[in-house]
Amino acid sequence: MKRLEVDVVVLGCTHYSFVRDIIERLLGPGVTVIDTVQAVANQVVRLAAPARATTAVPMSLRVMTSGDAPSVRTVASRWLDVSCQVEAWPSV
Repeated sequence: MKRLEVDVVVLGCTHYSFVRDIIERLLGPGVTVIDTVQAVANQVVRLAAPARATTAVPMSLRVMTSGDAPSVRTVASRWLDVSCQVEAWPSV
């Protein structure tokens, strides 16, 4: 990307936020990095709000991961305020 002299990079996957600092450091100060993670999170909250408002049943979340399901479950339980079921996504 440096060789192509890009000036803007859009992080199109929410996982890239975990390495955003590294990406910014590698690209240098002349490149603007746009992170979509907050917009995605806001949309999830917006879409989930009606369901939470219309039910007395606690909301639950089903997470599919290609990674280690127990590790994801541990992290998700720390970050999320909902019941979270984590399953391994079948590998292709």
